[in-house]
Amino acid sequence: MNSRPCTAPIIRAARRGLLLLAALAAGAAPAAGPMDADALRAHLLARFPEHVPDRIRRSPVPQLYEVVYGGEVLYVSADGRHLLRGADLFELESLTNLTDEVRAQARAQLLADYGTERLVVYPARGARRHAVTVVTDIDCTYCRKLHSHIEELRNRGIEVRYLFFPRAGQDTPSYDKAVSVWCAPDRLDALTRAKRLEPLEPRTCANPVVEHMELVESIGIASTPTIFRADGTVIRGYRPPQELQALLEEG
Repeated sequence: MNSRPCTAPIIRAARRGLLLLAALAAGAAPAAGPMDADALRAHLLARFPEHVPDRIRRSPVPQLYEVVYGGEVLYVSADGRHLLRGADLFELESLTNLTDEVRAQARAQLLADYGTERLVVYPARGARRHAVTVVTDIDCTYCRKLHSHIEELRNRGIEVRYLFFPRAGQDTPSYDKAVSVWCAPDRLDALTRAKRLEPLEPRTCANPVVEHMELVESIGIASTPTIFRADGTVIRGYRPPQELQALLEEG
């Protein structure tokens, strides 16, 4: 079963890569000639110091660099004159999507850097076979359906780590529910009750819900549920436990 994920109709915050593109479109002066990765980084930073590349390296195409901002992959010519965005690079013999591989690596790094201490984590029972990070909205129907299997997932050795992404945005009932879950004495029980549409005691405290939303946006995701494997590859939408486990074991 491959159910369509819920798309976010309101949250459309510009990511760093989009901001960089707008700045470049405004007129970046080209460099004198071809550059190496360090020189290209310096060139971009000199022009746009507010946009720091996470990684720059040569692409498989001569004179074209791969520039990663958060979860966005751009390609910039070695002379700094031209930029490609929204273009996927394929290796023709195998039809491998090389850009997708880079995106997955970038997502995995962003999630690894964020860690798990500020996530809601349901540990696997027994030996952990897999760990997934799930972008969730408490009021998303298929998010609730996925969570209804949380005990079976744990029993199958799957650790589930949640990032809150209330699609309606901040200062909304969905956002307030996420905050109340985080601030509850038992977050795991509170989230499960919230997913069952049981009433929650309203709570406030220092919380990472906005951080979660910003992280999800920087990765380039705007739908729930979205499931990330440990390697950063994406499984979109609801999957029942047996199918999800099979997908995880495929790699």
